[in-house]
Amino acid sequence: MILISAFALRVAGLSLDRKDNDQSRQLHFKSFQVLSCAAPLIWVKLLTVFDGFKVVGTLQVVVFRMLRESAIFFILLAIMAIGFLQSLYALDAADGQSGGGAIVINGLIQALLGSPDFDSPSERFGYPFGLIVYYSWNFLTTIILVNVLIALFGSAYSDVEENATDEYLAFFAQKTIELRRRIHTYKAFFIAPLEYLLPQQWYTILNKFALSTLFFVPLTLIALFESQISHSRSQRLRLYFSGSPPEDDGDPKIEDPSCDDEGGEISRTKFEDLVKSFPDTVMTESAVILHELRELRKKVNEMEEAMKREADPALNDAK
Repeated sequence: MILISAFALRVAGLSLDRKDNDQSRQLHFKSFQVLSCAAPLIWVKLLTVFDGFKVVGTLQVVVFRMLRESAIFFILLAIMAIGFLQSLYALDAADGQSGGGAIVINGLIQALLGSPDFDSPSERFGYPFGLIVYYSWNFLTTIILVNVLIALFGSAYSDVEENATDEYLAFFAQKTIELRRRIHTYKAFFIAPLEYLLPQQWYTILNKFALSTLFFVPLTLIALFESQISHSRSQRLRLYFSGSPPEDDGDPKIEDPSCDDEGGEISRTKFEDLVKSFPDTVMTESAVILHELRELRKKVNEMEEAMKREADPALNDAK
């Protein structure tokens, strides 16, 4: 809105006749002043670039929550400001001469911001009533309402800080949904005027064609980026798993960590028993087969010896 106002003043200054040079210069000056007021908002807008960082996202959530919680403060402040404004304006106009409401409003705002002028109330608004009203305004705003605002800000900060991760994820999801491109926004610029000129069937075909044409290039680039270009994170994962094993392998504290809490127990079977049932990955496939054959041959030999021992007593009895 500020940029539009500055642009409108600039265009109005350029559209004036050259004879009205002073008025045109005044409009240009006002346009520059209005445009200068947009600088803080533009710099604050840069915070949205760093939404991906948790610290910045949580900070924005805290600020939004503080502004929402401060609604009670501003409601009380508005009600009290109207009453004190009416009182001081009436005291100013009691002698038949009023300096205008701007002076009263300026005095109240200065007192609210911590720079009260205690000389003007006794001179302009009549002694002692103006000074009493001005003292009351300073007491209620500086001591009571400001402390209420600080308490509301502290409560909002503590609420967000307790669930910082959840608040940040909800904030990031909301920003993602808000930034999602709507597929029907192109109608207002391309085919909306043709809606009442073409038949419904032709308009539907034109709509699909425009949709395919507009989104073909960006969707193709996104697909190529996600499928072909290696991201830094996935590249780090591939390098980690394709490289040498970590130095912690074989450490009993890493493989079988101890746990004092019963809730953290994964399995009641001992780690040594589980390892025995695992295949030996050091041996190759042929070595595994030879090892199994040796185990099988050993068992066959044991069975033959057992059968011979049982057969020997039977032969002795027959003799």
